[in-house]
Amino acid sequence: MKFIVENGTGLSLANSFTTIEFAEEFAEENGLVWSTSLVLTPEEKSKKMQQALISSSRWVSVSNVWKGQKTHGFQGLAFPRVFMFDTPDSLFPIEIRQATVLGAIRLYAGQVLSPDLSHGGEIKSIKAGPATIEYMNHAPGTTQYSEIDDLLRPYAYVTSSGTFITTGIRK
Repeated sequence: MKFIVENGTGLSLANSFTTIEFAEEFAEENGLVWSTSLVLTPEEKSKKMQQALISSSRWVSVSNVWKGQKTHGFQGLAFPRVFMFDTPDSLFPIEIRQATVLGAIRLYAGQVLSPDLSHGGEIKSIKAGPATIEYMNHAPGTTQYSEIDDLLRPYAYVTSSGTFITTGIRK
């Protein structure tokens, strides 16, 4: 698959919200490190970064119910969007690119943004020796990425409690 970066016009084949150059610069400015246990050549590192950016872009695109609508129905990713804030202007916020990088860094390091969840992730209790963990009934079944969520919150629908309305499984 080719690495095709969205340029703000709603490209039909775009699969990344950002370039490797932006990702490296954002990481450096914020003291973040692209780390992996693998020893990679520069070409392998570049390929792995592209893969992480593609996966993270896909995750950002489908993880929430976004305000507005896609600029073009045929575009490959969820952004750019129009009518997000009662304006027909097309928006491709920098926070989308930043959140994509934060997700990509996690993926590059081997984390999974959307893990498969046994029993839907709805854990009632865990007991290991004398220690017990029991989550609240309304606790989400997945890891919450607060820094990423904070960047995306203005562009997605959220409940009055501040949690995102996601595109998860509907019953």
